[in-house]
Amino acid sequence: MLNYLKSFISLASTLSFSKTAENLRTSQPCISRQIRLLEEKLSYQLFLRSKHKVFLTEKGKEFRDKIAPLFSELSGILNEQVSSKSEISGTISIGSLAEVGQFYVMHKAVEFAKNYPSVTLRMEYLKQAEILDRIKSGAITFGIITELPKGENIRSYKLMRECVVLVKRRELKLPAVPKFVSYRDADPLLNAFMKRFKKKLGFSSFEEKIVVNSHKSMIDCLLTNDYCAVMPYHSVSHLVENDTLSYETGVCLESDIYLAHYHNPRMDNRDKSFRSFLITEAKKQPYVTD
Repeated sequence: MLNYLKSFISLASTLSFSKTAENLRTSQPCISRQIRLLEEKLSYQLFLRSKHKVFLTEKGKEFRDKIAPLFSELSGILNEQVSSKSEISGTISIGSLAEVGQFYVMHKAVEFAKNYPSVTLRMEYLKQAEILDRIKSGAITFGIITELPKGENIRSYKLMRECVVLVKRRELKLPAVPKFVSYRDADPLLNAFMKRFKKKLGFSSFEEKIVVNSHKSMIDCLLTNDYCAVMPYHSVSHLVENDTLSYETGVCLESDIYLAHYHNPRMDNRDKSFRSFLITEAKKQPYVTD
């Protein structure tokens, strides 16, 4: 039955029999058989299957939300019994917002793994809602998020405070109606920044001229055009330090960054060690700005 539940939790996350079989190192027919037998035991359907897609039923979603934390806790108990308490090994799975993941969390995770050769890292860059869904389904252990979930059985720890700034080429003089490169249409970060600081900066209005969901591409636009952007400072700090870009001082939109995981009183030593390491390292750099 444990194997059936393990297959269910993985399939509920991937919604792909082939990916689940690959993750669990088994065959697709084996996964299909286990899901079918589990559905027979429960007397209701967990998944809807079409030719190319798999969907959770409403009953399946309810079952996932109930069973994922219990399965996680049970896995922790079994790991405690099977593994040596002094040995740190296995896979650490992390889902992170892209920029803070690329510029901070991934570096720290690799640093941790160097100290524990038996540890394997798996990092995914996801949207906030996807991170929370994967934590709840058990697909990932840790999430790096900027908004605390409400009414969820999820533990969170404040890692650091991020500073979002207005950046441009150093020689560019800001006009009354600046043109912006943004990360998405009607970018909420840009709109929040301008709502708070437009008057202070002396702007009468502003225009979104280019939308691209890559901070690297946004920076490329800034380097060769008369555009501005609103970005986390850590994304451009290296270019500010070598005088390629500049940012407007005295205007900083702050946001907190959190480490989150499903509440598990029997979390294994590997995950406890990583959590402690990341929190300790973050205290050395509590404010991501200049």
